Amino acid sequence: MTILISSQLKRYAHATRTAISYQLSVFSYQLSVFSFQLSAIYGLSAVSYQPSAISKLSLNKTGKHWFNICYVS
Repeated sequence: MTILISSQLKRYAHATRTAISYQLSVFSYQLSVFSFQLSAIYGLSAVSYQPSAISKLSLNKTGKHWFNICYVS
């Protein structure tokens, strides 16, 4: 009887460790997705500020070189 209980406890402990390990991997995956979403949001917010600074490519007076004229609208 003791051997049967011991083996059942071992199986239960193994199943519990497996479930905990699975939950931790899911949690880690969710954190990485959340981190990716935050970086995408901050990346998009940085891009959204770009229209406020308008850059035009123009010729200089000699007509030989291109340069950027940037101004804030």
